[in-house]
Amino acid sequence: MLKMMHLIEFGIFSILIFRAFRSGRQGWRLRWAVATLLIITAAYAALDDIHQVFVPGRAPSARDVAIDTLGAILAQLAVW
Repeated sequence: MLKMMHLIEFGIFSILIFRAFRSGRQGWRLRWAVATLLIITAAYAALDDIHQVFVPGRAPSARDVAIDTLGAILAQLAVW
């Protein structure tokens, strides 16, 4: 259940970042989606997991980053 929430959370985050890159323009551009996915969403997911090193009882996981990024990819496909 928690992993599903991360999928949804990062999907919504990706849509909001995409809207920011679009800056009021209409349509969908590949460069906006790539910037959303690679520069912002995947980087934030990685930084969030790195942060877990400093939280007692938590550990970073590449699987969590992949789930977060998958949520962003699915959201971008829905936007497209």
